[in-house]
Amino acid sequence: MLASESRPAHTLAANDIAYPESTAVLWADGFLWTANDSGLLTRWDDQTQDYKQYRLPNELVIRALASDGQAIFAGTEGGDIWQISDDGTQAQIIEGESGWISALAFRNDQDLWYADASHFNPKDLRYHGGRGVGLLDTEKGDEGAHHPFAEQPDRKSTRLNSSH
Repeated sequence: MLASESRPAHTLAANDIAYPESTAVLWADGFLWTANDSGLLTRWDDQTQDYKQYRLPNELVIRALASDGQAIFAGTEGGDIWQISDDGTQAQIIEGESGWISALAFRNDQDLWYADASHFNPKDLRYHGGRGVGLLDTEKGDEGAHHPFAEQPDRKSTRLNSSH
């Protein structure tokens, strides 16, 4: 039985190459898009086995991907949202301060919802509060207000009561 089989844990030898950890994935426009923790975005063509790679400035780590049918949108650990065209042209459409874009979703071809999550940053050993859920009109470049339903709960009441 497979469930009862045990195998020794694999450890990397000095000459093994470890592929960076995947951070986001999207199937869009006939391609599989993958991002990894080295800041690399790859567009895979599963029919031809060809691929094309992209990098955002400063090797930003991409945590969320979405498509409007014409371009790919990438949310980063820094709270930025970038638009990437097939020819590799990149445009930063939201500049984050210390956020972490954890999800992107289109309502139609121009209204992009995003989630800016609270997170702990191991680089500076600090907790950063996210902006919650926001809406961006990608055609006009207007960032809508953050929505009340996305507000963070009162941080003082984080203990769970297991007696219920």
